[in-house]
Amino acid sequence: MAVAGYGEYTGSPEDLERLQKELGAIAGAVKKASDDFHDTEAAVVGWDGQNDSFYNQVDPGYQKQNETVRNILASLDGLGEGLRSALAQSSMDMRRTKQQTGDEINDAMSQRPDIAEDGGKR
Repeated sequence: MAVAGYGEYTGSPEDLERLQKELGAIAGAVKKASDDFHDTEAAVVGWDGQNDSFYNQVDPGYQKQNETVRNILASLDGLGEGLRSALAQSSMDMRRTKQQTGDEINDAMSQRPDIAEDGGKR
């Protein structure tokens, strides 16, 4: 959507739908990153030992770091879903407004035969 002039906006539902699809691709990348992280995390369980001094020193920070990564990936997924939903709603709103406005213009023109005859050009 862009500002065309004072109090005037232009927008393209098609552009919003294209962007929504592109965000879907990004969401796929976030999902893959999350799956890859989970797989890697599962593959290295126990590498820092168990209940020894090294484990007690390293594991709390390791777990905290992993939790942070999981939270970031979940937040990115939520952000992407929210943006896609907002774009879909905006696109539908634009289409509905365009249809409604066109219908109202046609109704108004049909009420005024003198305008309808010359296509509203005066």
